[in-house]
Amino acid sequence: MGKNCLTACGKHQFGWECEIECGVGNVLDACSGSQICLPDPYGCNCLSGYTGIYCDEQCTPGRFGVDCLQYCHCAGGMPCDAFTGKCEGSCEDGWSGEGCQVPPICPVGYYGINCTEFCNCPDLSECEKDSGFCTSSEGQCEIGFVAESPEKPDRCATFAGCFESCSKTCHCAATVTCDDESGWCTSCHPRWSGDNCQIDRFTATREKTNPGTAIISCTFDADSDGSLSMRASIGDFSAESFVTATSTDTSDGSSLQSNFTLSIDDIETKTIYCFVGNSTSDDGFAYISLLPQGTFVLPVFNSKPRLAEQGYNYLVIAWDSWNPGVDVGDGPVIGYNVYVISLDGNGTVTFITASGVPREMSTSRRKREDPKWINSPMVGPPRNLPSRKKRQGDAGILMHNVTGLDDGQSYQIKISAVRDGLNGEGEKGPALSVTTREIPVETPIGSSTIGPIVGGAISGIIILLLIAGLVIIVKIRR
Repeated sequence: MGKNCLTACGKHQFGWECEIECGVGNVLDACSGSQICLPDPYGCNCLSGYTGIYCDEQCTPGRFGVDCLQYCHCAGGMPCDAFTGKCEGSCEDGWSGEGCQVPPICPVGYYGINCTEFCNCPDLSECEKDSGFCTSSEGQCEIGFVAESPEKPDRCATFAGCFESCSKTCHCAATVTCDDESGWCTSCHPRWSGDNCQIDRFTATREKTNPGTAIISCTFDADSDGSLSMRASIGDFSAESFVTATSTDTSDGSSLQSNFTLSIDDIETKTIYCFVGNSTSDDGFAYISLLPQGTFVLPVFNSKPRLAEQGYNYLVIAWDSWNPGVDVGDGPVIGYNVYVISLDGNGTVTFITASGVPREMSTSRRKREDPKWINSPMVGPPRNLPSRKKRQGDAGILMHNVTGLDDGQSYQIKISAVRDGLNGEGEKGPALSVTTREIPVETPIGSSTIGPIVGGAISGIIILLLIAGLVIIVKIRR
């Protein structure tokens, strides 16, 4: 019963509105073994909850309805009510409705909570279940239907009329009908102009961008008075969907152009709208939708950086340039972020351009390794570190000198690649764990060392005296 016959009758009920019951004292004395018959060509069926040749067999677990023809869709495979299909718990993933009979994907040509609304897409093609957006035609409606409604911006829900043997859609203002031969209107819809309202005043483009970013450009052929302003929204026209974004507006009196740069986490999956006028009124309100664009895949390294040299307060690391044939993502890569993280969680990040090469210093290796040079501003990689000019786009090895570190401390170093455009940094690659060299501690001369030194000296004198005595004895014997 109910709208579109979506509500199942309860136990032992039937009829156009479930108004008849079976059982003793009713039209049908017995529910088991009874049939309900409708005019041809429908025929007869057992009552809901029963099946079999004589309609005296109850539905087996997992089945319900007239002649037990329908399947339960309960979570965990649990059985449902044999008469209504209702589940004691929740519906199976994707299924909904009172009897868990609304599928996750509506049949072709339908949409809505119960899959009962018509898509009105060209050639009876499919549309999105929730929004009614015509997917195969990229939003284009069936001839005669339009989606010019702030409440339902994606749905082809309104029949606006058609002309030329219904080969073209009318675009007249609200409550105005068009000539069914020429399409002429006494007044056009605010978005359309021309003799028969077939010239679209809106044009829009949406660039392919990095995830979380959208760059759009919208142009509207405005009235000469230039009183209109353009705004953007995401998902719908509710006030909370209006976006405050970086934008530039230009107007030459006959057209209005706005360029928007938006940054929202899930923007790559949502429709963006440019509109003029007031979305709460059909008077002068017009909009255009920009479909979600595919986004670039951010670049990610598959291999970790390598240690080229380590010192007391510096590390020289090397890594292979991001390579689209080996690593993940899309280029072009314009640089790299080098993350240096200590064991206590403190860290720094340094951006290195794609043409970055290691610094070369004038100090010798001997001076740099001498502890007294540790605090010198000249400390850096040795002169003989390999160096090569790196042109952007070249494949090869990049190196970077990480300075200002503590001696004998452990660090993790990660590198991320950054592609062109806003939000272009990819995930950090695998970490290199490394420890700087520890400055040796010289033992001071104190009271604890005088004894061993004096004792060593005395032992040396005694040995020399013994040797001298032996020499004298040998000479006397001779």
